[in-house]
Amino acid sequence: MDANLSTDCKGCLNSQIPIPGRPENFRPGRGRWVTEAEYSRRVAVCRTCPSLLLGTTCSHCGCVVRYLSALKDKACPHPAGGKWII
Repeated sequence: MDANLSTDCKGCLNSQIPIPGRPENFRPGRGRWVTEAEYSRRVAVCRTCPSLLLGTTCSHCGCVVRYLSALKDKACPHPAGGKWII
């Protein structure tokens, strides 16, 4: 096995793990973006989810959580039901 391959993510090299934080172009509450409060709430839910890989990636859809959580038209993909539902 290649030493650069992550054992937690099937397709990622360790050097390609995204840096946590808000998307660079995030504009809270404008256009396609959720509000700052909603973003923080969603990310907090994801951080407690056992399906979060490497602290950055959802194992159900493969999305980087910092982007998935920021978009209005996205929902938590957990197969048992979305965890972002209030």
